[in-house]
Amino acid sequence: MDKGDKLWRRNMNDEKTKVRNCDQQLLNGAYFGNWQIVKKWIQAGGNPNYMEERDGWLPIHYAARWGDMRMLLLLIHSGADIDGKTNSNETALHKAARWNRREIAIALLKRGAKIEIKNSDGNKAADMTSEEWMRDLINNFEEFLANEQITNEKNAIPKRKA
Repeated sequence: MDKGDKLWRRNMNDEKTKVRNCDQQLLNGAYFGNWQIVKKWIQAGGNPNYMEERDGWLPIHYAARWGDMRMLLLLIHSGADIDGKTNSNETALHKAARWNRREIAIALLKRGAKIEIKNSDGNKAADMTSEEWMRDLINNFEEFLANEQITNEKNAIPKRKA
């Protein structure tokens, strides 16, 4: 191997390290619940689907865990996989259900999160909560949307003046 080849390989390794560091910083921002840091590293080219090495969490899992809608939407708009799985096969919807993050669950479901995915223990997202309302929301989401639409339509009807 000549000097030019060694230099090229070193530069390639440096580039991989920079990318990995950028991805890790994005993940750290999500871990600590700081959407501004997440935004900074996404703008710097960070991967919104970068997986944490220890248990396989993605930034979207932290957004769901913390209930941070700004971070969640930022990640989704940046290409985060809504149904990305941890090492234990849990999705962001599993995390939202476990910590009873209603608005996060709704946002994920509206964007097509799959309710039938089971984690490594065989639990679906709806099985992760002790709250009946959260189970109902996940298991009956189509009904929830229909009721939401009816409510919105009722609120949009102008009242007649007598």
